[in-house]
Amino acid sequence: MADLTPPSTWRRTAPLAGQGPFLQALGIAQRAAALSRKGDPAAIRAQAERLVAPDQMGTLFKVLGVAAPTAPPLPGLEG
Repeated sequence: MADLTPPSTWRRTAPLAGQGPFLQALGIAQRAAALSRKGDPAAIRAQAERLVAPDQMGTLFKVLGVAAPTAPPLPGLEG
């Protein structure tokens, strides 16, 4: 077993976000609509809702963005 944690000084981190708002900011609704044209629209809509709904996975899982000081804002984690 080895510790793979590198020593780091984080100067900029994006805020911790819930999975739901993060996926919504990245366009999950548009992606689900595109997938619905080729698959089962009701199933795809239900799966997308499960990922973003606050009472399901939308707040259960979190997203953390870490970037170099010179990096542009991270998509879905801008503020």
